[in-house]
Amino acid sequence: MVAACGKGGPLSDWDGVCHGALLVAAGVADVFLHLKAGPWDIAAVVPIVEEAGGRFSNLDGDRGISTGAALFTNGRVHDEVLELVRTDRG
Repeated sequence: MVAACGKGGPLSDWDGVCHGALLVAAGVADVFLHLKAGPWDIAAVVPIVEEAGGRFSNLDGDRGISTGAALFTNGRVHDEVLELVRTDRG
């Protein structure tokens, strides 16, 4: 399952990042992409997702939380999804 916020998808009309990231941590979703995230949205859920075996990065592949975008994955698909997002950005 892919959950997206800010660009269509099942959570597109919802502004919170915690629910989507927690779906990844729980193993319900493989990917959660949030395009309008503030540092306050991301900071608390990064360790939860990572402790559950997932990965977090911004769209540059860095762990910075101040870029406005957050990619949470199950860890296994992170690099592939990041490459797809980068390709889509041009």
